[in-house]
Amino acid sequence: MDKPEASLLGGSLVTFQPEVTLEQRKAVRLAVRFARRATFDLLKEENARTPSYATEEARNLDLFAYYRRQLQFLGADGLTPEQAHWPTPHRDQIVDKALHAIMAVGGDAHASSMRLAFEGLRRDPPGLLHLTRYSKEQQGFQLIPCGTGGTHRVDLVLYFETGDLSMFDSTFLFREREHTYARAQLIRFDTQLFASEYRDKVMLSLQRGSDRDMRELPL
Repeated sequence: MDKPEASLLGGSLVTFQPEVTLEQRKAVRLAVRFARRATFDLLKEENARTPSYATEEARNLDLFAYYRRQLQFLGADGLTPEQAHWPTPHRDQIVDKALHAIMAVGGDAHASSMRLAFEGLRRDPPGLLHLTRYSKEQQGFQLIPCGTGGTHRVDLVLYFETGDLSMFDSTFLFREREHTYARAQLIRFDTQLFASEYRDKVMLSLQRGSDRDMRELPL
């Protein structure tokens, strides 16, 4: 592959820098779909069991950790200590806050690829509605920019943000907001290990669900 690419996988927006190979992109998409589905199946179970599940902050922390742990099971490791980000009214838009967090843990290349995807979303109303619908269902969204981490490795930033249901309308990504919680961490994903140990099992698991959560985003 010699061009950037972006995919909507439910409430996860995944971007790829040009040097990430086709096979690596396929591996990341599979891993993200698996992690997303496992995490928000857990959320549904917890909401059904205990609607007032702990505090909002504690739940968000648990979901971030659980999502990250699913990726780690499939061949990913954190590269640096995670950085937590608490929004303040002085940050005008989710876009600005998210890009700031991504740059802090992943650098300019990761932030630039996600900025390109945001511009694509502005030009693609059906894509934005797709992200909005899934984000509202899971009370949050994920931004996952990916770049090369060396042979058979992809460096990705897992940016995980949650908030009240009321914030997720068709303009949520580009307007002022309050009362959201976000965390971000740089993760290295071993695509060779994933292909040899986990890919077939993940594909079998995902076959039991629907592919309607997947959508390519024109850039």
